[in-house]
Amino acid sequence: RLEMESNRHGIIIDSITLDNAQSGGGGSSNGGVLRIGETATQTVYLRNTSQKDVHCIIKDSVARQRAIRVEGPTTSDLNFVLSAQSSTSITVSFTPRRFGIEKSIIVFEFTSLEDEEEEEEEE
Repeated sequence: RLEMESNRHGIIIDSITLDNAQSGGGGSSNGGVLRIGETATQTVYLRNTSQKDVHCIIKDSVARQRAIRVEGPTTSDLNFVLSAQSSTSITVSFTPRRFGIEKSIIVFEFTSLEDEEEEEEEE
């Protein structure tokens, strides 16, 4: 994990904690504690500080099994292009089904569009 975090190639992703997320009930910060059935949401920003456009695929199947939902920049689209020197946001929400602490993995797969075009030309 440390290697991945230090080798970002210009891609920066906010930490997903839901600690200071907004709960659906009263709209106030919930400090990371939710009641069963209550939903917390967090806007997470993805920034591309590189000079290359990148293709991003977000894989959230494990998270969905734990009641964590990810919505892409265009509603539910988790497959998109993040242009050079730009940013976008996704929304992460969590609705606990039982008491306890929940952790999960969300995979962000980035590929340079230039690399994808070279692969297509070779085929």
